[in-house]
Amino acid sequence: MLRTGVMASGLFMDEIRLIDYLTADIEETIFSAMINSPKLPYTDEGVQVLKNLILGVLNNSVTSGALANDPRPTVSAPKAIDQSANDRAHRYFPGIKFTARLAGAIHTIDIQGVVTA
Repeated sequence: MLRTGVMASGLFMDEIRLIDYLTADIEETIFSAMINSPKLPYTDEGVQVLKNLILGVLNNSVTSGALANDPRPTVSAPKAIDQSANDRAHRYFPGIKFTARLAGAIHTIDIQGVVTA
């Protein structure tokens, strides 16, 4: 049994593993979408596809109990037209961001009760 699993950084081991998992799952999900479609257009519709893919990964982590449901995870991105001409020319899209809260875990419990006859 692993009691607390605290890393040298002070973070819990399950938090590190979750962040590593989310990073890999988001990368794999987007990569899969990019190689399985003719192209991902540099339009607001293409950006919405990316946002939906990321949100899907985050929502799956809510369902599994890794991320909290309150507040719900969110994903935001700038409009495609607002990207620089240089970024568009290099087919680079910066600025997609998400927020989510770790569900955390309970390690200690205080229970009080009364037993009567």
